[in-house]
Amino acid sequence: MSTSSFFILQQQAVIAAQQQQQQQDQNTTTISLASDSVNGQPLNPSTITVIAGGNGSRNSTVDHCNQLGGFHDGMIVASDGIAMDNDEEYTDDSSEYETLDGAAYQSRMSPDKMMEDEIKAFPDVIEHPGLIPIYLHIRNSILMYWYQNPKTQLLLEEIHHRLEAPFNGDHAFVGRIFYFLERFGYINFGIFNIEKESINVKKPKIIIIGAGMAGLTAARQLLYFGFEVMVLESRNRIGGRVCTYKQGKYIADVGATVITGLGGNPIRVLERQISMKLKRLSQKCPLYFNNKPIDFNKDVALEGVFNLILEGTNFLSNQMGFNRIGDKQLSLGDALEIVLELQDREIKQHYMKYLEDISMLEEKRKITLDQMKTLQDCMDAMYEKHKEYVQLKSQRSIKQDYQYRVNRYQLNQSVTKFNLLKENVKCLEDKIRHLESQEPPNHYLSPGDRRILDWHFANLEFATATPLRTLSHQYWDQDEAFEFTGPQICVKNGYSCIPYALANGIEVKLNSVVRSIQMTPHGVEVTAVNIDKYNHMYDGKELNKKLDTAPVAVFNADAVICTCPLGVLKNSVDLNPNEDSSPNAIKFIPPIPESKAAAIRRLGFGNLNKVVLIFDSIFWDTNNNLFGHVAATGEATRGELFLYWAIYKQPVLMALIAGESAEKMEKVEDEIIKKKCLDILGSIFPEMSPLKSYYVTRWRSDPWALGAFSYISTEASGDDFDLIADHISHPSIVPANNNNNTTKEPPMVPRIFFAGEHTIRHHPATVHGALLSGVREAAKIANQFLGVPYQLKKI
Repeated sequence: MSTSSFFILQQQAVIAAQQQQQQQDQNTTTISLASDSVNGQPLNPSTITVIAGGNGSRNSTVDHCNQLGGFHDGMIVASDGIAMDNDEEYTDDSSEYETLDGAAYQSRMSPDKMMEDEIKAFPDVIEHPGLIPIYLHIRNSILMYWYQNPKTQLLLEEIHHRLEAPFNGDHAFVGRIFYFLERFGYINFGIFNIEKESINVKKPKIIIIGAGMAGLTAARQLLYFGFEVMVLESRNRIGGRVCTYKQGKYIADVGATVITGLGGNPIRVLERQISMKLKRLSQKCPLYFNNKPIDFNKDVALEGVFNLILEGTNFLSNQMGFNRIGDKQLSLGDALEIVLELQDREIKQHYMKYLEDISMLEEKRKITLDQMKTLQDCMDAMYEKHKEYVQLKSQRSIKQDYQYRVNRYQLNQSVTKFNLLKENVKCLEDKIRHLESQEPPNHYLSPGDRRILDWHFANLEFATATPLRTLSHQYWDQDEAFEFTGPQICVKNGYSCIPYALANGIEVKLNSVVRSIQMTPHGVEVTAVNIDKYNHMYDGKELNKKLDTAPVAVFNADAVICTCPLGVLKNSVDLNPNEDSSPNAIKFIPPIPESKAAAIRRLGFGNLNKVVLIFDSIFWDTNNNLFGHVAATGEATRGELFLYWAIYKQPVLMALIAGESAEKMEKVEDEIIKKKCLDILGSIFPEMSPLKSYYVTRWRSDPWALGAFSYISTEASGDDFDLIADHISHPSIVPANNNNNTTKEPPMVPRIFFAGEHTIRHHPATVHGALLSGVREAAKIANQFLGVPYQLKKI
């Protein structure tokens, strides 16, 4: 990139830059990690006791603790005994959501408008518009009362007492609003003291597959609603892709790591309920290229170039409708290269115009110089004649004297013309020198600048967990409008403290691999095998042999919630009909409907890995939580160990592997990956301290995940999240919550429900999205099997 082009881009960019060992007896199941170890270092036992039946009081008595950033069956630890660093904690300002408007915003609602679900639930309010402001005031007040003390159950009696007149006049109306908010998890969710438990004559039984964020949240909600709940988890731990690794006194989240904003985030409530230790992440990220830090101005300029190119793809998609080439859907990677090519073409056209201008001036100069030479020759001849005539003097005849005078006149005219031509040449040469001093770039980016741009592309591949060439150009950021506000935050005492707190009081059967789910006229039949002895085997074929000889258990329930990762669902829909199952697939009987199966196939499931590096001492700048390493080659390796996280003031770094490298590096031995990390760090920091231990994740190879998190592939759209979220119904003898079936056909009753980050289109690939999907499915099941408490009663 030339100097002039660089500074133009710099000016544009600076502006743009400113804008987570089962032991069972008759009554209890205790989750323990005492038998696990890392490099000979045993993990601390968890203090969580999971109560069979799960219907006791679930008081928040333990201090435990978004984007999903790669997940692995690594080492989990509860918060107990974790050494905390001394860096400053992030303190959440609760005052902003303890007001009527603030409570609504925090609940992802408009304070002065009814949401779509509310409109469906309260048609009587919509029919009488005068009731809308009353409804909204009562709703916002209930939300505010909850946020003022989310550690304790909010009771309807308290609301009747606290609501001011005239809003407290109609107790039935207030009750309907309260039950709506409670049923859909806007209030009374998470880990809170229960003062008044639900009493149901019949306790419907629900089986939940997966003890990750979605499964544990749904389980907790259903227990609160009065269901009998059991969770089956393939792993020997809870948390799923929320996974905290521990080595001695140090921790690192090798799965989900970052809370992407607290404004509107339900994790904000959990933070208050279980006293999570939060730390705000600095977004400053110096880049190192060829072992040296990149100049700040160049860094800012090229980040701006990246943003401008990304804006260009947005223009192509939204303004021009350019989302396919022929029958092929355009990927984001394709679109980025198109914008780059257009920019490069424009630069080259501008350069060609510059060359043309230079050439034109040079041609004019040549012509003028030729004219001057011709004129000079003529002037020389005339001058010789002039000298002859001068020598003749008085001897000239009248004719010679006339010729003398004509020759002298022509000579004078030629001299004048010659001087004008000479002046023209000087002017042309001045113009040529000026143009040459303003030479434009002959390419958009230099090879070095392109490598830095590739780092930014790798960072985008980290955020989406896939190479950009597999990402939908049209829909990749369809959830952008629903992102939460506030800074990016990490959990100092480990993200796994959340699932461990949620699991308290829930019956969780670890090491339980679900082999099949069969719908019956009476409900569902779930077959699982216990793999307590084999859960450390990651080779699919070997694990499958062990599963064939493992103890089998059959569980019956009214319904099941499947929270398996999308990778497992993909294996399940593509399961060979002639096979009973595979180690990481579930046989659905009958099979999953084709429309849902097609959506499961279309939606992408990406990969992202991390390398935890624990050193003797800190040797990097502790003022930065991030620093980047720019690869010397292009797309294929740009995501290889490209970003390093130094989240805590501890001698712990996490190196990230994204894009194509995430897949390729899973086949590389740990020792080689470690050496690559140390080579990079050693070249940047010559004073690097000795490495004590390290740990490498492989989420694609993890049999219980088969990847990191979902993304919208080129053939998918946001609709696929909804299709995957749809429940599956089955003909039933006794309809749930409906004994008035008058048709001859057996009623269709929802039996299989789906939750997880891959089922929520507005918050995919996030921890909070998984949590909200669990809340959503719990509400659907409660409405189906217990009835709708907020429904207007017919007189």
